[in-house]
Amino acid sequence: MNIKYTEAQNVVHTPDCEEPIPDTLRMITPEEAARATLHGLAYTLGRDEVRVLMRIAERLRAGRLVYGPLTLACDARSFRGKEAREELEDALVYLACAWLKAEAQEVTG
Repeated sequence: MNIKYTEAQNVVHTPDCEEPIPDTLRMITPEEAARATLHGLAYTLGRDEVRVLMRIAERLRAGRLVYGPLTLACDARSFRGKEAREELEDALVYLACAWLKAEAQEVTG
């Protein structure tokens, strides 16, 4: 049986499916899907939340310029488990908020 898996819909399609997969769905790359998801999430956030994401994206871009693109599949670093990752993500949010508040005070102060 010929089975196709599409990441865009996260469903399995077999030749006997009632609905064919539109060509536009087959052409969506994982990167494009991730960008679309990020865009959709960012659209629902408030101004300061988007500014926090921008700050983190700026750090990723700076790292890319120094170290090259982040490719997790080939990265030799040992990344920690879920709890440590979530803690670090929270710390990034809090630090970015503090930096943005300090910058705003410098401008208005």
